[in-house]
Amino acid sequence: MHYKQTALGAAWAVIQPLFMMIVFSVFFGRLAGVPSDGIPYPVFTFCALLPWQVFANALSASSNSLVGNQNLITKVYFPRLVVPLAAVLGGLVDFAIAFVILLAMLFVYGIDVQRQGRASVPFANARPDALALPTVQLTIPCVRD
Repeated sequence: MHYKQTALGAAWAVIQPLFMMIVFSVFFGRLAGVPSDGIPYPVFTFCALLPWQVFANALSASSNSLVGNQNLITKVYFPRLVVPLAAVLGGLVDFAIAFVILLAMLFVYGIDVQRQGRASVPFANARPDALALPTVQLTIPCVRD
């Protein structure tokens, strides 16, 4: 378990994205007045925060795993991609929990994804190689022989 030593335990995987959604909804929805094109603002922000949190957590966890396991990587021969990949895959559990919350929010707000169409889902019309390019560009400076 990723959060077993925290006071809130696994509930942190639920609390963190919900609080971020509340903060973003208040600051950008109420105070700044950023439009959401008819989508309820909590759903709008939560849907945008999910891919961002996956990316930010994956980048942070993978770089921390490389630094933390530096002795293992330099002294033992094994595929070096295993260490950051394990850290990233652990974060996908948090994403799955947050995605279930998003599905519940879509149900509560009565949003039908089929009726809304693909254009209203973030990154649905983006090319996969266009999404991977920033990730590759950010990780290239971190790789050393």
